[in-house]
Amino acid sequence: MKKEGSFIVELLPCCDAPENVNSLDKPTVIGQTYWDSKFNYVGLRLPDDSRIPQNNVDATWEDFDFTVEWTQLRFVIDFLMVKDGGMCNKFQSANLIQIPSDLQHFAIYNAFCPQTPKVIWHYTNPK
Repeated sequence: MKKEGSFIVELLPCCDAPENVNSLDKPTVIGQTYWDSKFNYVGLRLPDDSRIPQNNVDATWEDFDFTVEWTQLRFVIDFLMVKDGGMCNKFQSANLIQIPSDLQHFAIYNAFCPQTPKVIWHYTNPK
């Protein structure tokens, strides 16, 4: 992934995960790595029912596997890259991007649109 403007979608764990790995109002630990980069870095928090049950009653969030509902992920991909030519094509500048209200549990930590170099925009969902 060397092309500027590429997308990274981090699937964030649900439930009892600490804020530094599933926050939508500030970058996750990994999200901070891409802050001010020329990549589009977004987070999608998985719903509570995405957690696959474990036999271990003492299991914590990092012990679980998660399922990803394709329709939820597809909606994010459509917004980022497909619908109206993708978010950069639709809004023409990273600082003008507006996230649809029906995209819940989603945040853009770092947005970079190659059409407007030098514009890097940070968005996180308000609490």
